[in-house]
Amino acid sequence: MVATITQYHNRINTINEKAALFRQAVINPQVESANTNRFITDNAERNSQLKAVVKDTIFDAAGEQGPLLLGVTANAVRAYYDQRGCLPSAEMMASAYHTIENMLVNTANHKIMDAATSTSEGIIKRNHQVALIVPTMLTSITNDMVTHIPPNYDKSEIFAITRRAGSTFGDLKKGDLIDYSFHGQYSSMNQRQPVATGDGTTKEFTKSIGMPVRKELVRVYHDRNLVAEDLNGRGLLSGHFVDADGQAVTVTGSIDHDNGGIT
Repeated sequence: MVATITQYHNRINTINEKAALFRQAVINPQVESANTNRFITDNAERNSQLKAVVKDTIFDAAGEQGPLLLGVTANAVRAYYDQRGCLPSAEMMASAYHTIENMLVNTANHKIMDAATSTSEGIIKRNHQVALIVPTMLTSITNDMVTHIPPNYDKSEIFAITRRAGSTFGDLKKGDLIDYSFHGQYSSMNQRQPVATGDGTTKEFTKSIGMPVRKELVRVYHDRNLVAEDLNGRGLLSGHFVDADGQAVTVTGSIDHDNGGIT
């Protein structure tokens, strides 16, 4: 029992220590002063404060990308505070700090990490994964249902999920990798058609959706402009617009609210 209590207190101490390191690196540089505890509102001043403390934090291990990683993490914490009105719990901060620590400093097998970051692409992937740690954790819907505990081992599993084109479209061929380096045209969907020559006759369109339609919600748009609507919910469409040739076009119609018919 004594050993169990000792382990419990040791775990609490670890959580408090790592949470304090997280606050010192990520939160304190963003705060105006200890008296106000308000985040600095000026973006330039806040970024300057964060950049000034990078060398004294764990993010310095990321080299030139350290300020960027610290900035992303700081933004995630600030967004969390703006949404909830409170800072992340000590357990969450400690768990996040421990994961970042594992990625940048305390890897259990340095040979594996050295091999993974021996190329520019490997370093980019590692930094990308580090940048996602806190934003992903703070936006998780399970935060209110779980307890975050910094593990007692120096190992974290980070999975890289890749996207590949399932078919040939745009500038992509089936199987091509879609990642941060892709700069081509993602798709080819030409929605613009040549303007047809009207024959001067009245056109009628009928639409039935098979369910009731709420009054006053039916609207007709032409070239993204509202040209007719169900005024006062009377079931009558009425409006007009001027076409590309300067000719006035009248739009009329009827609406069956109960059955979902529009003519």
